[in-house]
Amino acid sequence: MDAANNNDPPFTLRVLLVGEAGDGVLNAGDTFMRAAAAMGFHSSVHNCFPPTIRGGMCSVLVTVSDDDSAAPISPSADFVFALGRASLVVLGGADSASSVDRVNDAINRGTDINGAINTADGTQTFKLDFDLCPHIHNYPQLKSGFVLGVLSTILGIPDAIVLGLITEKLKAKNLTEQNAEAFKFGLDSAASNILPAIRAVNKYALRLASACPSSNERVVLDGNRAVALGAISAGCRVYASYPITPATSIGAYMAKYLPAFGGFAYQTEDEISAIGAVAGAWFFDTPAMTATSGPGLSLMQEFLGYCSMTETPAVVVDVQRAGPSIGMPTKHSQDDLMAAIFGGHGEGQRIVLSASTVDECFHLTIEAFDMARRFRCPVILLTDSALGNLQTTCKRPNADVDVNGHTVTGAALPAAAPGATVRRITGLEHDPKGIPSNTANNRVRQQYKRFSKMDKIEAYYNYMQTLDIGDLKPPMPKSRFAAKMQNDGPPADICVISWGFSAAMTRIAVSALRKRGLKIACLYPRLLFPFINGHYLELLNFCKRIAVVESNYTGQLASLIRTNTGINTISVKKYSGEPFTPEEIEAELAGIIDMEKFIEDIDNSNGDGAAKK
Repeated sequence: MDAANNNDPPFTLRVLLVGEAGDGVLNAGDTFMRAAAAMGFHSSVHNCFPPTIRGGMCSVLVTVSDDDSAAPISPSADFVFALGRASLVVLGGADSASSVDRVNDAINRGTDINGAINTADGTQTFKLDFDLCPHIHNYPQLKSGFVLGVLSTILGIPDAIVLGLITEKLKAKNLTEQNAEAFKFGLDSAASNILPAIRAVNKYALRLASACPSSNERVVLDGNRAVALGAISAGCRVYASYPITPATSIGAYMAKYLPAFGGFAYQTEDEISAIGAVAGAWFFDTPAMTATSGPGLSLMQEFLGYCSMTETPAVVVDVQRAGPSIGMPTKHSQDDLMAAIFGGHGEGQRIVLSASTVDECFHLTIEAFDMARRFRCPVILLTDSALGNLQTTCKRPNADVDVNGHTVTGAALPAAAPGATVRRITGLEHDPKGIPSNTANNRVRQQYKRFSKMDKIEAYYNYMQTLDIGDLKPPMPKSRFAAKMQNDGPPADICVISWGFSAAMTRIAVSALRKRGLKIACLYPRLLFPFINGHYLELLNFCKRIAVVESNYTGQLASLIRTNTGINTISVKKYSGEPFTPEEIEAELAGIIDMEKFIEDIDNSNGDGAAKK
């Protein structure tokens, strides 16, 4: 989608705001993103903040584009607002990562970077004169209003849009008038001191002055809100949880929305009580859900085994964070795959799904309820901190999902058998009527009954493994699951597997590599367990070298693939607490391809550089 005049080339603008907690950084980023969305642009905001209630450095990266495929995270930015040292940096170069680092280093050292105007890397620096606003000294959060005024001026955002959002967001905090005043000071300051200096040299000056063609089909959602809306659309009427970062806001959304649908949400005393309440609701055919993060999932494991034994549906959303123990509560990771699949004792059936986008958070939550009903077992949906907190414009969700002919409508559970007056439920091994039984024959029969129904997973949900082969030729039908190359064409340079939020970033990296002429086949699994071997083996039709991109130290999905298929994958891992950027994945995959080609050249030579005859 082009800008309003339909002649401008596609663009992506990134604005980074950095400051102390309490400076209003998160509010400023959210308001700016929503203002851009209101003008019809695709926009997103990625927040990074410490686990402390007050204090510590926060940063917000806002991405605005007329291209809906723009990555929501990046190592570079076009404008950097450093609220902590009252500085605004306008970056003119294409690669501004070094300038961003320079600003952050200056903040951490407590130095002032004012005066570095028109430096060699194209950076311009200006002072944000917060002293112009008399209330900022007493209310540091008013800095956000001042910064929004500067942004509105230099980017050309209509004042009324931003002021309307400020009023709506802050009316409950009784600082609306002061924020409006700070906003005006920011407008005037930028108009006189900043805009004249950058207007002729910065390609983004006044870039948002003209609105994009918009659509009523787009809304602003974050991953946690999408989960809540998906659950309600699937028929969830009971929500029980204990607050835990970064899943807490799911409970807040459910408490806000559920009463209008005849349901209720409540806070339990701990995660064990939450999963117990979910199981109890399903006993009476009332769809229920809980949401948690890693520590809470650990506490729920015994009850999840109970649900497996009693064949009780349960839906659990795990918004992963960096662990173990308390770990880094506000940081991103994909640490919980093994815990979701193998946590608890004994052999109990369960299903594990993974969302990679805000849109998938909505639709896979509906799928989770459908699968819980269909297979009568726990279903765990894995998201993560980056995805749960990522706010972005996306297509308005549709509760009736139709993917490859498979429709999910949130149908009710089957009723109890006609004439039945008693339901026997026990965690002991039991016969088909629910009566405890320890006989060998009953144990064999019941275990087979519980696990054999899972054999239907692949038939029902084959579409949940997305195979993207680009312009490669598909394999011949007879070799669909053959562990050898049969695609009747040149091999791929590499095959890539990724899951969760890392998969969303991998898609963008792979697109960039394909534009460079590289041939890549990809698999993006949303159904991670039960493990379907065929989907992974199919990649061997295109290339023997398979890289797995995921955000954890041990390469958990890579280990599962090796265990179940014997494929020795190459792990591409990140475990710093920050998600992959597409640029990082692109560089890693390109390096692997170059190394593979180097090794192939060595193998094809006789050791002295001459080709073998």
